Amino acid sequence: PLHENQPHLDKALARVERGLASPLEYHMYTRRLNIVTLAQSAGLFQWQVRRHLRLPIARVSRKARLRYAEALGIAADRLFSVP
Repeated sequence: PLHENQPHLDKALARVERGLASPLEYHMYTRRLNIVTLAQSAGLFQWQVRRHLRLPIARVSRKARLRYAEALGIAADRLFSVP
């Protein structure tokens, strides 16, 4: 159920607001994905996704951002922010 994912969303949002995580982490949880499924969907290695979850999204290559946006079903510019 959706409510089971809410704690992950809340923690991710808090981590993004404190600057400890990339907005990518929040968007990953809004789509009910995890590192494994996001890596598979985006065509990247799991270690790359883990690294990108810690980096500012602007430091992630444009190509990778486009892959994430497509995998998440959102516009690439939405990866830079959280609601």
